[in-house]
Amino acid sequence: MTSVFYKMEENMKSDSKIITLSLKVRLTAIVFLATTISTIGTATYLLTNLNKPANTLIISVAAAYLITLIVCCGLTLVISQFAIINPLKKSSVLAQKIADGDLTVNMNFFKLAEVKEMIDSIDKARESLRKLVTEIKQSSTEVDVSSKTLTNIIDEENSQVKRITEGLQNLSDGFKTKDE
Repeated sequence: MTSVFYKMEENMKSDSKIITLSLKVRLTAIVFLATTISTIGTATYLLTNLNKPANTLIISVAAAYLITLIVCCGLTLVISQFAIINPLKKSSVLAQKIADGDLTVNMNFFKLAEVKEMIDSIDKARESLRKLVTEIKQSSTEVDVSSKTLTNIIDEENSQVKRITEGLQNLSDGFKTKDE
């Protein structure tokens, strides 16, 4: 059974790498498409409105396109890593700590609105769990005290019943000796 859960956990870890890569690839593809469309529009405008030779314009536009593409894709990868992926990884680690029972995790260091909103929700769930655990501990203590009190009452009643039984036995023995 444990090996099944271990394999599931390993699959989840490898899936998260795929999701992370997929997110980076998607963002880069969006930037690539936007840059390409922008460059095609710019090239079309320049070819129709300027009187320079087409070869010179094509080379200039191609160079500008490549530089823009490299800069934009690079910025997209860096920004997505720091603004999206790293906070998600941190929140995943914190959520795992909560799942492991550590309800004292500090989650108030996220700055980005979307990530902070998600973390605030997880933090509310953590706080609710912490309160629930505290209430359960308090109820458990109250049940323990009530159980001990009940045990003491039962012990007192048993000792009274024992004394009554002994008294009745003595009384019965007294009647037996008078009869004899």
